[in-house]
Amino acid sequence: MNGPPAPPAGPARARTGRGGPAGRTAARTRTGRGGPAGRTAARTRVGRAAAGGLRRLTGVIGRTVRALAYLALGAPVAVVALAWTLVSSVLLLLLAPTQLAPRALLGATAVNRALARCERRRLGWYSHRPVPVPYQPAGAGPVRARAAAVFRDPATRRDAGWLAALFPVALPSMLLGVAPAALAVGLATAPAWLWAVPNPNAPALIAPIVGTWPGRCAAAVLGLALLPLVARWVQTLARGQGGLARLLLRPDDRQRLTALAERLASTRARVVDAQAAELRRIERDLHDGAQARIVAAGMTLALAGRKLRGRPDDPVRADVDLARRQLDGALAELRHLVRGIHPPILTDRGWPPR
Repeated sequence: MNGPPAPPAGPARARTGRGGPAGRTAARTRTGRGGPAGRTAARTRVGRAAAGGLRRLTGVIGRTVRALAYLALGAPVAVVALAWTLVSSVLLLLLAPTQLAPRALLGATAVNRALARCERRRLGWYSHRPVPVPYQPAGAGPVRARAAAVFRDPATRRDAGWLAALFPVALPSMLLGVAPAALAVGLATAPAWLWAVPNPNAPALIAPIVGTWPGRCAAAVLGLALLPLVARWVQTLARGQGGLARLLLRPDDRQRLTALAERLASTRARVVDAQAAELRRIERDLHDGAQARIVAAGMTLALAGRKLRGRPDDPVRADVDLARRQLDGALAELRHLVRGIHPPILTDRGWPPR
């Protein structure tokens, strides 16, 4: 017996595409590993991952810069608020026994509310959530009555409390937030600015850092390592200050419930007005449309009945009389329906008080 057939020669294997380079290339192309499709998919995944990381990094930088700006802007506002709080307190104490006390209270409250509105705008800009204004209307009565209403408003005392607490809160927050951020950024960019502005007279303690490139690079690495921690710290400080400001400057629970009740009453009034307008429209359409056509049809039947008076034996006359009676009944029902949709007393006296 003959043995097993010999394996095909090299050209034959190349033609079959099993073990040659063409076969391996075709296999990689089919599996998507080494072909153009696989390389394109890999590049797409890498590009998406890089774009996602860049978006996250941009978001962190944006939030940190916004938090730093919020903390930095709080310091000058705190200085102004502290100065005004001291001046207004002294003026109110001096004018309390005089007739100018109500006017002084109204003026001081107006300035306090202007500063509080500035703080609400600053907080809304930082947090992307506007802070509603909690003030109650003071009315248009005498000066004493308006001053009493303003003094009884809880928002007036809350504004004064926040303006008094702003300086001891905002100034330390600004220092604790801006100083570490400046240190981290300065260390991260140390090679650039130390090269641009060399300091040959640096103290001996930091001379190896500022005078040599290895020291500068080590400072840059330390600064880059501190940047994420500083960013989280700055955002935490800004959130804490913003939370305290929102707690004092927003409306309290009673004011929120009052505002909600007013909105519900306003919405109910609009719904009732819209319903009344729709009822009047339906009544007008029925009166000017269907009712008018029924009346016209009744008049036509009445004319037909008059023409049939000379023919008492004509069976059509009975049908015409029956149709007239049915039409009169339908007209009476339609008028009753129209009066029920929008009674005339509502037009004369309006809806009952709510």
